[in-house]
Amino acid sequence: MSRSEIKCYCFFIKSGLDRKGNIIENEKKQRRQKMEKKLLNKRETAKYLSLGVSTVDKLLALKKLKPVRLGRRVLFLKEDLDKFILENREK
Repeated sequence: MSRSEIKCYCFFIKSGLDRKGNIIENEKKQRRQKMEKKLLNKRETAKYLSLGVSTVDKLLALKKLKPVRLGRRVLFLKEDLDKFILENREK
């Protein structure tokens, strides 16, 4: 790389642009928005199921919901919650 190319590259980095002149920050924000959250905590699970947190605790105790335990954290896969909803739908 020549000295002028390095200066140009440094300008792009400082201004938040890549070499092609695209804005780096917007790309990162769009990626974050596209990534869907797969694991939910108890409060998020309760909101997703339109239930109270205590009801989620009861369903957990009755082993109707399958948790993912990471240390002390109790999380739930969104896929499992969707299956739970379909299995408990009235016919």
